[in-house]
Amino acid sequence: MKSPWFLLLLLVGTLSSCVYPRLDGAATPSFAFDGPVDSEIGAEITEVLARHPGETGLYLLGDGLDAFASRGALIQRAEHAIDVQYYIFHDDVTGSILLKLLLEAADRGVRVRLLIDDLGSDGIDDRLAAANVHEHLEVRLFNPRARGPWTWLAKTLDLMGRPFRINHRMHNKMLTADGIAGIVGGRNVGDEYFDAAEDVNFGDLDVLAFGPVLSELGESFDEYWNSEFTEQLNGWSSFKRDAGDLDALRAALLDVAAENSDSSYARRLDGADFIQEAADDELPLTWAVTHAHSDRPRKIVASGDELAELLLIERLRNDIPTAQEELLIVSPYFIPGKAGTRALVADAARGVEVRILTNSLASTDVGAVHAGYRRYRRTLVEGGVQVYEVQPSSDFTDALYDEGLFGSKNASLHAKTFISDRRYLFVGSMNLDPRSVQLNTELGFVIDSPELAEGLIEGIEAVLAPGSSWSVTMDEDGLVWTGVEGGEPASYRKEPRTSWWQRFKCALVGWLPIEGQL
Repeated sequence: MKSPWFLLLLLVGTLSSCVYPRLDGAATPSFAFDGPVDSEIGAEITEVLARHPGETGLYLLGDGLDAFASRGALIQRAEHAIDVQYYIFHDDVTGSILLKLLLEAADRGVRVRLLIDDLGSDGIDDRLAAANVHEHLEVRLFNPRARGPWTWLAKTLDLMGRPFRINHRMHNKMLTADGIAGIVGGRNVGDEYFDAAEDVNFGDLDVLAFGPVLSELGESFDEYWNSEFTEQLNGWSSFKRDAGDLDALRAALLDVAAENSDSSYARRLDGADFIQEAADDELPLTWAVTHAHSDRPRKIVASGDELAELLLIERLRNDIPTAQEELLIVSPYFIPGKAGTRALVADAARGVEVRILTNSLASTDVGAVHAGYRRYRRTLVEGGVQVYEVQPSSDFTDALYDEGLFGSKNASLHAKTFISDRRYLFVGSMNLDPRSVQLNTELGFVIDSPELAEGLIEGIEAVLAPGSSWSVTMDEDGLVWTGVEGGEPASYRKEPRTSWWQRFKCALVGWLPIEGQL
């Protein structure tokens, strides 16, 4: 049996082996590509841009196949620069294929900047380090954690030693090509975001954009890329790789692509609307004044008055007029808090039609967030707010599998958007919960477009239908969930399609003083 002194020495040794970046100097700054008309994509769209001065061309990506195909198309067509910023980047099939395309772009001489949150994309150090060997591809980590001989233990000890810092993450999601085209929205990189997972996929929403808003995206990316909270990989000895490692990564990615070249997913991808419309040169764009807004990187260490000045939510309040007639909110993780609940109820009291779509306990992938939301649900409903909760799977969502907005078998809602007065839209990475508002950094588009708003509302209302979501109402006995199942009306007095154990755990978590972390 080992003595307590031995265990103490082991712990001290492990702590001393936790390694933080040690660089000879600050990382070399770089900046977004500023010659968009010099690329093939830019040349193709220059003429139509001239007919829409000050406006951005927009294409909604509600379908997971379209979302994946559009990202692949931008990477393959880029000639000068690609910027990629994500919270999660998996090493599954879709993640491997996109990484393969990024390496191929770098082979063509395209400058690729890949910025990844170090917590959300855990477990891909080897791939990132190997890709970073390429002379035209650089990987940086936002808010990195310690490494060491036992990396998992070093990260755990780092979390114990710096809980406040590690608890703040970069939740932004974007990809841009040649400073002229880009994608912003709710999707990370992984099979479940692109309708490629075998079990549960996320119903999500992105926007493909062409035009002037890309300069704002470039400024946002540069601020994160060059910030004091971002580190280049060669700050750690554990990230040192050579050309042989890069070759091995190429071979592994080629194997994944070959294994899936004739898969059912590949065949479905060939039939994606985006693929067909782009091939026919008939991609229907909506033109509208669009602005990109993001939290400032320093949000992760700020507090008090300084924090308030850095928040995305404050800029949105200044950029989107207060709803006068209608407010439609889609947020998979929805915790309005006391102030938010009062504001929504006040909106309903002055005649605004307020509708909220969020996950049910049966469909959510984060039960703790549902525990926070349920505290405010009754007050919202009593106050005249219309509340809808997504069913985890239904005949309706199956019917929308290939065509409907958020349509995906066994879908869990992940889209983040709200629409004010059928004119102003926000689409991005921000949930309406304390974590998105106060802790993590976020990014999104504000769009002034009645046309796009109407189209998006039509798609959302299909999800609000009784066969796809439960309407939560009140009667003299309490809350009631009503919907349609198997073609027949159904109503419940308890959270539908859940067990007593699920409801008990949710109630138990609701008693914990952790709302600010959710």
